[in-house]
Amino acid sequence: MRAWRSAAENTAVPATNTLTPAWALWPMVAGAIVGHYLDLYFHTDPWLTLVMFLLGVFGGFYRLVRELTEFQRENRES
Repeated sequence: MRAWRSAAENTAVPATNTLTPAWALWPMVAGAIVGHYLDLYFHTDPWLTLVMFLLGVFGGFYRLVRELTEFQRENRES
Protein backbone atom coordinates (compact mmCIF):
# COMPACT_ATOMS: atom_id res chain seq x y z
CA MET A 1 0.00 0.00 0.00
CA ARG A 2 2.83 2.37 0.84
CA ALA A 3 4.50 1.87 -2.56
CA TRP A 4 1.21 2.64 -4.31
CA ARG A 5 0.76 5.82 -2.29
CA SER A 6 4.28 7.09 -3.01
CA ALA A 7 3.84 6.35 -6.72
CA ALA A 8 0.56 8.27 -6.72
CA GLU A 9 2.17 11.23 -4.96
CA ASN A 10 4.93 11.42 -7.57
CA THR A 11 2.62 11.61 -10.57
CA ALA A 12 2.42 14.97 -12.25
CA VAL A 13 -0.97 16.63 -12.02
CA PRO A 14 -1.62 19.15 -14.79
CA ALA A 15 -2.19 22.71 -13.66
CA THR A 16 -5.69 24.08 -13.90
CA ASN A 17 -4.45 27.30 -15.53
CA THR A 18 -2.87 25.71 -18.56
CA LEU A 19 -3.00 27.71 -21.76
CA THR A 20 -5.13 25.83 -24.23
CA PRO A 21 -6.82 27.12 -27.36
CA ALA A 22 -10.23 26.02 -26.08
CA TRP A 23 -10.63 28.75 -23.46
CA ALA A 24 -9.55 31.37 -25.97
CA LEU A 25 -12.08 30.20 -28.56
CA TRP A 26 -15.15 29.94 -26.33
CA PRO A 27 -15.80 33.70 -26.05
CA MET A 28 -15.69 34.03 -29.85
CA VAL A 29 -17.99 31.06 -30.41
CA ALA A 30 -20.40 32.19 -27.69
CA GLY A 31 -20.43 35.74 -29.06
CA ALA A 32 -21.17 34.52 -32.58
CA ILE A 33 -24.00 32.26 -31.40
CA VAL A 34 -25.58 34.91 -29.19
CA GLY A 35 -25.17 37.51 -31.93
CA HIS A 36 -26.78 35.21 -34.48
CA TYR A 37 -29.86 34.68 -32.33
CA LEU A 38 -30.08 38.39 -31.55
CA ASP A 39 -29.91 39.06 -35.30
CA LEU A 40 -32.77 36.63 -35.86
CA TYR A 41 -34.82 38.33 -33.17
CA PHE A 42 -34.12 41.94 -34.21
CA HIS A 43 -33.79 41.27 -37.99
CA THR A 44 -30.40 43.01 -38.14
CA ASP A 45 -28.44 40.28 -39.91
CA PRO A 46 -25.28 40.21 -39.82
CA TRP A 47 -24.45 43.20 -37.63
CA LEU A 48 -25.07 41.84 -34.14
CA THR A 49 -23.30 38.60 -35.05
CA LEU A 50 -20.27 40.61 -36.12
CA VAL A 51 -20.33 42.88 -33.06
CA MET A 52 -20.73 40.01 -30.60
CA PHE A 53 -18.02 37.99 -32.35
CA LEU A 54 -15.61 40.94 -32.12
CA LEU A 55 -16.45 41.36 -28.44
CA GLY A 56 -15.60 37.67 -28.04
CA VAL A 57 -12.28 38.21 -29.82
CA PHE A 58 -11.52 41.10 -27.48
CA GLY A 59 -12.47 38.96 -24.47
CA GLY A 60 -10.27 36.11 -25.66
CA PHE A 61 -7.26 38.38 -26.16
CA TYR A 62 -7.84 40.03 -22.80
CA ARG A 63 -7.88 36.64 -21.09
CA LEU A 64 -4.77 35.58 -23.02
CA VAL A 65 -2.84 38.65 -21.86
CA ARG A 66 -4.04 38.16 -18.28
CA GLU A 67 -3.03 34.47 -18.26
CA LEU A 68 0.38 35.21 -19.78
CA THR A 69 1.02 37.96 -17.22
CA GLU A 70 0.16 35.56 -14.41
CA PHE A 71 2.37 32.88 -15.98
CA GLN A 72 5.32 35.28 -16.12
CA ARG A 73 4.75 36.34 -12.53
CA GLU A 74 4.74 32.71 -11.35
CA ASN A 75 7.94 31.94 -13.27
CA ARG A 76 9.78 34.96 -11.84
CA GLU A 77 8.95 33.87 -8.29
CA SER A 78 10.30 30.34 -8.75
